[in-house]
Amino acid sequence: FPSHDILIKIEGEIHSGRSTYSSTGADTILARLREIENKPEIKGILLEINSPGGTVGASQEIYEELIHLRKDKKIVVSMKDLAASGGYYIASAADYIYAQHGTITGSIGVITMSPNISGLLEKANIKMNVYKAGKYKDILSMFREHTKEEVEIIDSLLGDTYRRFMYHLCIVTG
Repeated sequence: FPSHDILIKIEGEIHSGRSTYSSTGADTILARLREIENKPEIKGILLEINSPGGTVGASQEIYEELIHLRKDKKIVVSMKDLAASGGYYIASAADYIYAQHGTITGSIGVITMSPNISGLLEKANIKMNVYKAGKYKDILSMFREHTKEEVEIIDSLLGDTYRRFMYHLCIVTG
């Protein structure tokens, strides 16, 4: 690349905090992007994405910073083997996206999980005592079945996050 462009790699799982050898931390990427923002000699950013995605918050922070930078700099994404979920979300902030025929991309959605080990505890005659301040403090508890109301709340939260994700994709790519 000419000296007025820069390469940033987004590899592995995307999460809050600092990057590691095999994952991308939003704090690390955001610091680099904010450093670039104040350098008018840098005209463009190439993001190389090879990621299955990660947390909504971390992916969203990077996406929003890229949208902000697009006002003054060209953003180009090169998708490698995998650019799914949060990786795809980040890519959607670019002016241009390039992918190989074999790149796995997409996987747009939101997921949360909570194991239910209440049957195992019952077989072992183990009882859980839960003390909480707040009706839904243990909404993802693995020690009991979820109530219908809790399932509706979780579905609503996931649906809201998914709609925000799709809204951003439609604005940028639409």
